Amino acid sequence: PDAQREALEKFSTVALAEPEETLLHRMFEKAAQANPSKTALVAVDRTMTFAELDAEADAVAANLQARGVGRGDAVVLLLPRQSWYFSAMFGALKAGAAFIPCDPKYPADRINAIISDADAKFIVTTADKTGAYPEGKTLEIGTLQHGGAAGVRALPEDPGVTGEDLAYMIYTSGSTGKPKGVMLRHAGICNYLRAHPANIHMDIIAREITAYVSVTTVSFDMSFKEHCGALVNGKTLVFAGDDQMNDPEELAKLIVQNKADAINATPSRLQQYLECEAFRKALGRMKLVQAGGEMYPFALRDQLKAVTKAKFYNTYGPTEITVSSNVADLTDAAYVHVGRPLLNYREWIVDKFGDLAPFGVTGELWIGGIGVAKGYRNLPEQTAARFVTYEGVPVYKSGDLARWDADGNVLIFGRIDSQVKLRGLRIEL
Repeated sequence: PDAQREALEKFSTVALAEPEETLLHRMFEKAAQANPSKTALVAVDRTMTFAELDAEADAVAANLQARGVGRGDAVVLLLPRQSWYFSAMFGALKAGAAFIPCDPKYPADRINAIISDADAKFIVTTADKTGAYPEGKTLEIGTLQHGGAAGVRALPEDPGVTGEDLAYMIYTSGSTGKPKGVMLRHAGICNYLRAHPANIHMDIIAREITAYVSVTTVSFDMSFKEHCGALVNGKTLVFAGDDQMNDPEELAKLIVQNKADAINATPSRLQQYLECEAFRKALGRMKLVQAGGEMYPFALRDQLKAVTKAKFYNTYGPTEITVSSNVADLTDAAYVHVGRPLLNYREWIVDKFGDLAPFGVTGELWIGGIGVAKGYRNLPEQTAARFVTYEGVPVYKSGDLARWDADGNVLIFGRIDSQVKLRGLRIEL
């Protein structure tokens, strides 16, 4: 009936707004111009101000351009969790390239498969890794970080990139074991990171947070919520090293030393951290604890409530829609849900024929809007099957079973296929 269709239409979207900025590196540059002497980054090797990080990213960009990198190229980042990851990331973007974050712990075969599939121009890595990859393809990060003549700031040329160009690619598990490259645009990630009231996860960072501690591996797109969420909103990023990520005692010290007041992790990782008394104590100073990447157990919210007065946000979204499409404030919620659609997202719950499911009926969640990826690299059939146009909007068919609650929040009930998640990482059986 019309009344029900009208209600479902209201649920479909929260807010639409014209983009303010459509280039990821430009968002960072604006934050750097507004906060030049503020601490941007605390990493295991050094601490950098916004001005220092921006200048070093410019040097990397100029050096990449000197080696022929430009608009439409892809650059693999294969770097340990140190400050140079961010000069390489923003440097690749400023040069006009899309970057592909890879975990140095990946086996060389997987990295080589990604390099070949992405047709990557270069791998930016450390000196000890250059021998494992094709000759002429590796660039050592140390040689890219420095400008020209002494005291001369190296400035890259404007590569003419637009919001429709790729900012990055994330390789997820493929059902065949071959990694699948998801192609994400600048406009999508800029929309996700924008501090707007409909983007409750970023709005709170802009308004209330000073230092955000990051523990998610960079090859997992949830890490963007942490590192870019902090940096483009002018906040300090506390980038935990491998030892700190994996040892809640060390992580607690890092939180306390840097007065960090926000953290994000998968629910299973948070539960593991919470077994440590020092970590529970450190959480006491937090204002925001975000989780995502897997189902959120309600018991976790209560465990957190016992040790901190922070707000608890549950974030949801497949890689194919740019990090997250929904966020729920679970601080005082009566049950777990994933909230309403974020800024410039539209969502529908449909039956197996692609028709709107009646209110209260479980169906497949279709997610549309500015964050929808360009598709899978070199996989036209899989792209055509999952990326469609619906009501004139680019849509990704999530494969997740969902229904609406009475307030227009989305509840997720698992998969329509055999995909499972382990620590937030997708595995197709």
